[in-house]
Amino acid sequence: MALQLTRNYKGIEANYWRINTLNYDDVLDRATVSLWLYKDEAAKNESLENTLIREVIVLDNVKDVPLPEDMSGFTNSRDLLKAMLYNKIKQPILDEEGENINPWVDAVDC
Repeated sequence: MALQLTRNYKGIEANYWRINTLNYDDVLDRATVSLWLYKDEAAKNESLENTLIREVIVLDNVKDVPLPEDMSGFTNSRDLLKAMLYNKIKQPILDEEGENINPWVDAVDC
């Protein structure tokens, strides 16, 4: 599981974002995730050294994210948590005027 959102990084069109590290605090209901950007899935599969950039995102209220409708594909709780975090990353964040300011809202699951 990953997110597809195109970004031009130093002249490279890259679009494969993957959570590579995460830390979840159950008491605060807060997750800190590190998304790593690769040119594409093949570059990621070739080597983790193909990482272009890493972006850290802090997500609050993770427990508010609904569980996936189809839970059959999850073999462990970590994969389920990652799926929930990808969904949380894509949720709109509204400014004072009600405009979305979350660049991840257009990301697609891949």
